[in-house]
Amino acid sequence: MKAKYNYIFVFSLAIIALIINATLFYMPHIRGDYSILNTQDERLLIYLKGGDYLEIFWDHDFWQSTENEYDSLIKGQPQRKVSYHEDWLTNQKTKILEIIENEDIQVTTKLKIINSQSFSLERSYKIKNEYLLEDMDTTYIQLIIGSDFHSYTPEENRLNFTHCKLTINKPNILKSQYHYQNSLLEVSRQIPKEAKENNTYTIKLNFYLDCE
Repeated sequence: MKAKYNYIFVFSLAIIALIINATLFYMPHIRGDYSILNTQDERLLIYLKGGDYLEIFWDHDFWQSTENEYDSLIKGQPQRKVSYHEDWLTNQKTKILEIIENEDIQVTTKLKIINSQSFSLERSYKIKNEYLLEDMDTTYIQLIIGSDFHSYTPEENRLNFTHCKLTINKPNILKSQYHYQNSLLEVSRQIPKEAKENNTYTIKLNFYLDCE
């Protein structure tokens, strides 16, 4: 009987040690150095190690006309639908899907965790107003930077934060411009010819994180 109690005691200690090890070492490795979430005020956020973050808000987006005039991409009070997937082990969101739609346009945003050090942002546009489509030349996404200390390396398209470096991989069809005073990175795409015919196109960015 004594041996049985000793076995139970040793087994209990092993379980406790396993829980502590998972909490201190294994779980942080799974979660990585960032997390994604959506807020009550309709913003998508990527929180980085150290408290810095990127903000994606549909109301920041705008477009440039063929006559070089600028206007908000989505006007009025559009409908917004948000859905997401969560990891059962970490309870963290792994993918967020946001759909913004009014009578002129539908914008679908996918923010997705790829692994512990990388994630992707994909935004698809469906222009429902043919007159708007004819007039549009370029669309812009503004990635707001939440950080007191940051810089930008244009050669590598990299944002440098206090604890992390965030490299943004994009195709050549996309252009990026960094605005230090306004703390934002602007990503734009000229609407391709084929989009004028089928009224849809996509902007996709891949992000790679390197933290201390």
